[in-house]
Amino acid sequence: MQKDTLIQPENLLYISTQITVCIDEILFFEGDVNYTWIHFKSRKKKVLARTLSFIQQKIENQNFTRISRKFLVNRKYITETGNNFVVIANKVILPVSRRRRRNFLLYPTTMNVDNILKN
Repeated sequence: MQKDTLIQPENLLYISTQITVCIDEILFFEGDVNYTWIHFKSRKKKVLARTLSFIQQKIENQNFTRISRKFLVNRKYITETGNNFVVIANKVILPVSRRRRRNFLLYPTTMNVDNILKN
């Protein structure tokens, strides 16, 4: 396995031979040109030298939805939706692009923030 290859057996995401993260701990990914920030439930962040599109391809069968050019969110942690925004479990408000709004609004969200953050 190459050092920077991303694969996901079950709910683990292998970022490198030294870094493995649990998909369930990820709230959302934030793209920044050729880098991607991973935002965790614990409010920690890690940066990857990969594009958001690359990561989206690697986790396409997981519970993530692209809501804009910049954000890929874990649907499990969406607590509220609006016409052009979503609220993630840690009370972060993220914009939903007009282009992706229609597909995004098809996903129901019935999560309780307090229960999510306790797990």
